[in-house]
Amino acid sequence: MKRYKLFNNIFGWLAFAVAAFTYLSTIEPTGSFWDCGEFISSAYKFDVGHPPGAPFFMLLGKFFTLFASGSAQVAALVNSMSALCSAFTILFLFWTITHLARKIVIKNEETDFTPANIIAIIGTGLTGALAYTFTDSFWFSAVEGEVYAMSSLFTAVVFWLILKWEQNADSAHSDRWLILIAYLMGLSIGVHLLNLLTIPAIALVYYFKRNETVTAKGVIATVLTSFAMVIFVMYGLVQGFVQVAAWFELLFVNGAGMPYNSGLFIYLIITAALLAWTILLTRNPKNPILTNVVFISTMSFIGIPFLMGNVWIGILIIIVAAVLFYFIKNKINYHWLNTITVMAVVMVIGYFSFGVIMIRASAQPTMDQNAPDNVFSLKSYLNREQYGDRPLLYGEVFNAVPEYEELCGIMYRAKMNKGAPIYEKAVKMSENDKDKYVAVSHKKDYVYINQFNMLFPRMYSSVQQHVDEYKSWSDMKGKTVRFKINGQTRMEVIPSFADNLKFFFTYQLNYMYLRYFMWNFSGRQNDLQGNGEIDKGNWITGIKFIDKFRAGENQLYPDTLKENKAHNVYYMLPFLLGILGIFYQIYRGKRGVQTFWVTMTLFFMTGIAIVIYLNQTPLQPRERDYAYAGSFYAFCIWIGLGVLGVISLLKKIRITNSVAASITATVVCLLVPAQMAQQNWDDHDRSGRFAARDFGANYLNSCEPNAIIFSNGDNDTFPLWYNQEVEGVRTDVRVCNLSYIQTDWYIDQMKRGSYQSPALQMSLEKQNYITGTNDAVQIIARYDQPINVNTAFDFILSDDSVTKLCDGSSFLPVSKIFIPVNADSVIAAGALPESRRTEIVPQINFSFANYMTKGDM
Repeated sequence: MKRYKLFNNIFGWLAFAVAAFTYLSTIEPTGSFWDCGEFISSAYKFDVGHPPGAPFFMLLGKFFTLFASGSAQVAALVNSMSALCSAFTILFLFWTITHLARKIVIKNEETDFTPANIIAIIGTGLTGALAYTFTDSFWFSAVEGEVYAMSSLFTAVVFWLILKWEQNADSAHSDRWLILIAYLMGLSIGVHLLNLLTIPAIALVYYFKRNETVTAKGVIATVLTSFAMVIFVMYGLVQGFVQVAAWFELLFVNGAGMPYNSGLFIYLIITAALLAWTILLTRNPKNPILTNVVFISTMSFIGIPFLMGNVWIGILIIIVAAVLFYFIKNKINYHWLNTITVMAVVMVIGYFSFGVIMIRASAQPTMDQNAPDNVFSLKSYLNREQYGDRPLLYGEVFNAVPEYEELCGIMYRAKMNKGAPIYEKAVKMSENDKDKYVAVSHKKDYVYINQFNMLFPRMYSSVQQHVDEYKSWSDMKGKTVRFKINGQTRMEVIPSFADNLKFFFTYQLNYMYLRYFMWNFSGRQNDLQGNGEIDKGNWITGIKFIDKFRAGENQLYPDTLKENKAHNVYYMLPFLLGILGIFYQIYRGKRGVQTFWVTMTLFFMTGIAIVIYLNQTPLQPRERDYAYAGSFYAFCIWIGLGVLGVISLLKKIRITNSVAASITATVVCLLVPAQMAQQNWDDHDRSGRFAARDFGANYLNSCEPNAIIFSNGDNDTFPLWYNQEVEGVRTDVRVCNLSYIQTDWYIDQMKRGSYQSPALQMSLEKQNYITGTNDAVQIIARYDQPINVNTAFDFILSDDSVTKLCDGSSFLPVSKIFIPVNADSVIAAGALPESRRTEIVPQINFSFANYMTKGDM
């Protein structure tokens, strides 16, 4: 036992060292494309990044930036943090694999720790951990300043901790491992929600340990309970907690006339008092009825009732639960209630890293996305409301027809449900105005005709490009539905449920998950993003006759494809070793089957469950394999256990010396991660890459002093932000993101100065662009003659009832407007020389079809 523990620690840290050297040698020395520039900026300057935020990542990132000798080193240090987080992930994966292997191999701890068994167990850990070290997707995230490396570390740690609990479950105070897991999960919410998907696997470990007799009914009940726990944390704690805080805020600010955030602080004080009282009562339950009521009320108070979005349903839940607890009070384990309460407390404490987001938003930093400086904007921020909703279990198809309603007797428009009110801080007209929240709008959803809704909708986007791809991927046959609209009967061909499922399997499951899975464990054709083409981004094996069938003849491809550094082949060896590990695990008796279901649950929740939840549309802007790294982590557990399968096969071919079989299997299996390392190093080595940083710097430096540069997507914008926020490049240039300009919080930012850049001069006042006002100005073309832009704005912003529709919204009576051009001003500004005066047009014309957005204005 002592020898095993020594080797387990030594080789675990050896795996860590290999991973740390690999990642630190290949990190990008500066900001990368996509979200990395934004995350590095938020860590360095405590800026507020995109929803739902990553405050704990930001705090740890800030710590690492303190060691930078200059701004040019900041990105490298944040990237180093990701590298070290990834290396620690490998360490805990090693110990996880050896724990599971030990459960299978060691039947008697007094006699079974033989040299052969120790070598076999250590071999499983090394093979599985190093295989994950060199996987394509995990290595990609390990060398850049993104949240996925740290999120993977949280996943690895909490899964390892439940195994530590399992090992020490019968000792005193073993519940401290569970409390630590809850705290780390609370912290992980401040990095990414992916960590919560480990809860079902953790619950199964607990069930198997606490029940000698395992039944299918018990396993199903455990899994369903764990799903309820995931829902509670995601919607009850993360969203429900803030929802209740918002109610308190409204009560004390609007109702009692107190300053902003008063209700929030009162709510936090009450929550802390209730939790403390519950801990004390459940620790020494002298009055079971009072204890039960307080426990249920406290748990409800921090989120449970608000899953339904209705306070009265919440109160009903409390009453029913309290009555139930009363009748079973003699069977209640109050020690467990106490542990649950403490776990809730530490999870809330970890979750409170989001307080950093509100504090920084109140300081109005230069990058302040969604401006979550109060509980209402924080709720919208955490709920990712700016990204919209997508149907999951039931909803509309891509060509769904909404119900229509008459508007003001002059036109019809799509009918929408009026949902919860959207509150914002009231615009103060004078210094004497009190703090107050106003309902500026309501959440709205289209009401679709029922025939266009289906279960498990996968083909829901009405964007024409998406529609074309839906039809292509599903080879859509369709079905015809009859419906009535405005009294007229119409027919429409919609996707059938079979078409819907075919798209799910061919695109979402196969192309957007299994393809990524095989990238990591079979081979990758190249790093060219495609959309199902034979020559772009497919998985391959390195075995010619298989690859010829899947991706054509490689020698017929042009050199640009044949020489692509991301052309990596593993000959399916990691995949086959993992499959062998699965079969070995299943056929090793009760312990093997139990560890298989634990690993399978982790694999499913971090892979296929995410596919179902994301419900991705076609033509994704980038490859999404990073989202499934947890699933690949689980498969590497099976790759490690495959070593035991090889040992078993060696013994069957009469290699009777157990030590020789263990050494042979370990050495042979370690060739698998070696092959992965050799193939992947060249395309994952970013040590000389400065493309994203230079891209942003070049754009900024191309501008005149005090210019405005308009950008649109992530890669248009984040490299520019990184250059300005971190390296201080051209801070006189104002970056204006057109995809954000539709929102009032971003308009507010543009109207503030930033470093050397003055505020943008906008004529709209806050009351004209606050959420819910002029989001989309209806075009009702009564006149064909174009009008001057100033005239159009005067009409839209007028308070005269003649300029409003019957519901109070603005409209424009023309579809064409123009901006007049003064040729003398153009020449005086130096835009054109005098010799080109005749080329200057007298006006710039714009036309609109159905509406003008706030961004257009």
